[in-house]
Amino acid sequence: MRISPEVSRWKNTSADLEVRAGDILVVPKQPSFVMVTGQVFNPTAVSYRPGKSAKWYLSQSGGPTAVANKKAIFVIRADGSVIGAKESLWSGASLNAVLQPGDTVVVPEKAIGGAFSGRQCSWLRKLRPLS
Repeated sequence: MRISPEVSRWKNTSADLEVRAGDILVVPKQPSFVMVTGQVFNPTAVSYRPGKSAKWYLSQSGGPTAVANKKAIFVIRADGSVIGAKESLWSGASLNAVLQPGDTVVVPEKAIGGAFSGRQCSWLRKLRPLS
C-alpha cells in the first residue's frame, strides 16, 4: 500500500487507516539519485542536484538517441505520479519539471510505421508506370 505524503488528502477519510498492535510499517529509504532510462545515449542514475530540471538530467545521460520519441518524454515521480509531455522536446512540461530524488525520466522509442507522407511514398509513384 502506498500512502501519499500529503496528509490533508487522506486525513479523516476511509483511507486514514488505524495502525494496530502487530502491524509493520516500512518506510523506504529516499534515494540520492534520479534515473534516466529509455532511448538515451547513457541510461544511468544521476546524482540528485537540488533545483535541476528533467532537461538537465536528460543532458547528463547524453541526451536522446536518434530513435527517441522526443515528444513523448515523461517523468515518473518517486511517489508514482506521472508528468507527461504536452509540448515538444526542450520545452515540454515534463522536461521543465524540477525533479526530486527517486524520480525517473523516461525516453520512449519512436513507433515504427505510422502514416505515410507524399514525399515518403514518392518511390511508389515511380513504380506505378512499370505495372
